[in-house]
Amino acid sequence: MKLKELLAFKLEKTFIFEMAHSRRKAWEMIKSVSYPISEHVVKLLIFPNSSYTKHWIQEIDRWVDDIQDIFLTPQNRRLAFIEYRDWLVDEPEYNPLEFVKRLQRKYPNEHSVISPTLRQDFSNIMVRISNELATGTFDGIQKYFE
Repeated sequence: MKLKELLAFKLEKTFIFEMAHSRRKAWEMIKSVSYPISEHVVKLLIFPNSSYTKHWIQEIDRWVDDIQDIFLTPQNRRLAFIEYRDWLVDEPEYNPLEFVKRLQRKYPNEHSVISPTLRQDFSNIMVRISNELATGTFDGIQKYFE
């Protein structure tokens, strides 16, 4: 009986709670990719015809998929929408207009399109990502740009 209990415990730990983390660890994991996600979203907004578009979309999808796999211990639950939104974008340095100048220097051969609604477009996309993360329904960012 002990062997059976030990195996059950091991399987439970390995498969069910593999991605369950403390709140602090979850925050660290999300914050570690929040800046590159924001930067890539801005790239997609200001360089809509770039040859790098597919690459940027793939990277965002990978990072957000990784976030979607994060659950909190001990309840093994997702974060709430507000937590995703705050942890992904509620930082002053994530102002999309601040990204623009640096990105234009970094990609001088790309034609940039700076929309007067850039800040709102960025915010709307990040809110949609946060909402889909909270419901576990994120299935790619491509649809946001169609």
